[in-house]
Amino acid sequence: MSPYDSQKDRVPLGHFGGIAIGATTIIVAVLVASMVVCAVLMGFKMTPASWLFDRDAVLRGEAWRVVTYPLLNLPSFLVVFDLFLLYWFGREVEFFLGRRVFLRLYGVLVLAPVVVLLAVPHSFLAGARCANFAVFIAFATIYPRAQIFFGLEARLLAGIYLAFSVLQALAYHDWAVIIPLMVCSAAAFLFVRYEQGRLLFRLPIRQPHLRVLEGGAPKAQQPVNVDAILDKINATGMESLTAAEREQLEKAREEMNRR
Repeated sequence: MSPYDSQKDRVPLGHFGGIAIGATTIIVAVLVASMVVCAVLMGFKMTPASWLFDRDAVLRGEAWRVVTYPLLNLPSFLVVFDLFLLYWFGREVEFFLGRRVFLRLYGVLVLAPVVVLLAVPHSFLAGARCANFAVFIAFATIYPRAQIFFGLEARLLAGIYLAFSVLQALAYHDWAVIIPLMVCSAAAFLFVRYEQGRLLFRLPIRQPHLRVLEGGAPKAQQPVNVDAILDKINATGMESLTAAEREQLEKAREEMNRR
């Protein structure tokens, strides 16, 4: 049985202006709206400080901060760039995992750094930048050899971005950035590996021997079995797909986006 949700879970919820609406699109829309709200409140000198994750405040009973801190997105180019990463690569991760599993992944990315920071006195966290970048880590885990910018592979770009961000934060002793970034990146990698079944020990399964029978009329072409292709990716990785299987997977994705 495939560890992924059914094929129906990869069909868009609807379309708006030619854009397929899925979990990724909704998350991006919510974060963009929160950025606009933050900008308006700041314009009226009303910073939504109560949204901030404040470890000491949470322990005093202000539990809502655990889920409101991702909405504290102050307008900046870096926030917009991270939203672009989330939209561009999140759709591919969502299609691969299925919508419900993708939502669980994003929930883990939001909560994982909070759980760790609860053990760090006087810690703070605002915005969803770390979670959004970790979605790209998930993409690079699924498609490590995918060529993105200037022919660079996803795994290399993810490593460069992560290393640069950590070094920059180290220069300013900014542990409030390093800890959530590392936790989210590790959580994304481990989550995908778990969903792929690569964190579990599996005994080798002996495949039955097939015998070709002569004669008989050729069968009609069968519809694309996306789950079978995803099972193959789960077992042996994306690199094991043939050119025909890659084409079938891409056609299936395009067909679902048109529905």
